[in-house]
Amino acid sequence: AHNFPLDLAAVEVSFTNG
Repeated sequence: AHNFPLDLAAVEVSFTNG
């Protein structure tokens, strides 16, 4: 989204956590 890397990091964390 617009706020990467924070946004991408949040998405990756979400996927990593299930």
